[in-house]
Amino acid sequence: MEENTELSKEFLVEQTDLSTRLDLWLHQRMPDTSRGILGKWIKQGHILVNAAKTKATHKPKSGDRITVKEPKPRPMQLTPIDLPLSILFEDSDLLVINKPPGLVVHPAVGHEQGTLVHALLHHCKGQLSGIGGVARPGI
Repeated sequence: MEENTELSKEFLVEQTDLSTRLDLWLHQRMPDTSRGILGKWIKQGHILVNAAKTKATHKPKSGDRITVKEPKPRPMQLTPIDLPLSILFEDSDLLVINKPPGLVVHPAVGHEQGTLVHALLHHCKGQLSGIGGVARPGI
């Protein structure tokens, strides 16, 4: 089983940084991470202020040491599903489809099955490229 290792970042709050709550403060420094994800990590204890759990509403103070231990995404357990695909072109490297409106592309909360990824896994016999990483394979 794969170990869920973390990526760690550390920030030191300076005097000029005292204007906002923790989730907003972090989002300014980590713009590629959504505020929703940052809030989730704060609640789960992946973000610490001076080595202690905190809340998203905490206002950083000068000298605070903020540690972000970003959890590594876990690979999704996806089962191939035989869904009809309108294939426009296919060779050994490329597959072009006509995606119908309403077909969800990647599994997400509330739509875990019957997505384009499931159909592609079936069509490609489980051999999708790793373009999107373990959380969003093949597209």
